[in-house]
Amino acid sequence: TEDYSFIVTGGTPNPGVFTYDWSLNPTFLSATNISNPVAQAMTSSQTYTVVVSDLGSGCTKASVVPITVNPIPQPIASSNSPVCEGQSVSFFGGNNASGQTTGNSYLWGGPNGFNDIVQNPILSNATAAANGTYTVTVTNQFGCSLTATTPVTVAPPPALNIQSQTNVSCNGGGDGAFTIEVTNGFGFYLYDQNGNINFDGMFSGFSAGLYIVQVTDGNSCASSIPVTITEPDPTTSPDAGQDQTLCVGATVTLAGN
Repeated sequence: TEDYSFIVTGGTPNPGVFTYDWSLNPTFLSATNISNPVAQAMTSSQTYTVVVSDLGSGCTKASVVPITVNPIPQPIASSNSPVCEGQSVSFFGGNNASGQTTGNSYLWGGPNGFNDIVQNPILSNATAAANGTYTVTVTNQFGCSLTATTPVTVAPPPALNIQSQTNVSCNGGGDGAFTIEVTNGFGFYLYDQNGNINFDGMFSGFSAGLYIVQVTDGNSCASSIPVTITEPDPTTSPDAGQDQTLCVGATVTLAGN
């Protein structure tokens, strides 16, 4: 909507001897009996007629002025938010106004100096600095503009820590265990150790070796952590000593290694 002002000129030079009549079409007008009314908050095209009477001469004159009101756009803005750090944010802009699917221009702006002039821009390798509200200004083929906004959240990956670890107790054993904790993230957490999946981060029954656990949070953001399970060195093969033959009542000392 816009306001329009009218200015009427002409007539005899004596002030205060004119009357003005805009009443033929008073739509949107602030007044109909003044020389320069304002057409306020116009939403449709109008044709106005003013009848000016010169009381000094007794003459009357009419003038017609058409006002064209162009339609405004109905901008829309959205994105694929939330995304994870390092991923791309895809923006989607448009104009939902009837008959205005073509001929539009777009101007995007947002946090950290973001700006673009394409309809559907992409912000690559997003970081936490990209969090915030993004605005698109849509200008239609008539030169009319409006804005729309969309929020963007860039989520950090889960921060992982080995909360506890139990190494193998005997060489060649399989009683190693560990628990992974998440110190940030969103929602539930899925823990995946090479297809061994759970939701509490507790793993057991491992032999010595290197194990990788990937954790995915509720935003589908993922990160991994390595866990190294150790075992003690192998013991020496037992040796009870040489075979011996004795007589009844003899004493012998055994030597085990």
